[in-house]
Amino acid sequence: MRSSMSLTVLLIIVLAACAGDATSAVVAPPDAARLAAPAGDGGSATAERPWKGQCDVEATITGPTTIVITGICQLAHFGRTTVVTQEAVDWAQGTFTNTSTYTAANGDQLYTAGSGVLTIGAAGTGTATGPWTAVGGTGRFAGATGAAAYAESVQVTGPTSAVGTYTLEGQLSY
Repeated sequence: MRSSMSLTVLLIIVLAACAGDATSAVVAPPDAARLAAPAGDGGSATAERPWKGQCDVEATITGPTTIVITGICQLAHFGRTTVVTQEAVDWAQGTFTNTSTYTAANGDQLYTAGSGVLTIGAAGTGTATGPWTAVGGTGRFAGATGAAAYAESVQVTGPTSAVGTYTLEGQLSY
């Protein structure tokens, strides 16, 4: 009985201390109204920017239909950027789908999804093309949207490896 009474007294003291002064109010930061404003009314926190540049990548086939691609990019509004892509390939159809993470020098990340057509010739050279779509991110890329055309030149370098260079050309809003 005594321990439950002590707990009750302690709870009352904690709640009283948390009650604070009745004149206190939570105040929104000055930019909150601008950031919360609906798009199209001049208060939008996003802007459309060019999404373009080039990436030099290395690919490793990790399974019968899976590829991991890593590389370094130079992209407008990003600067020097790293990219990691998880790709699924339908070799019979010559198509692919993927997700990529682009990491800017400050650590902000852009997430993308892509798909397209992959053609590899007998000499081990080929091309890959298709649309890329921004699907959010972190930091300044949180909520990012946009689309870019993707075009890559590929060179097979071994039984499970290849290198390539690709370009992106489109618009990105963040």
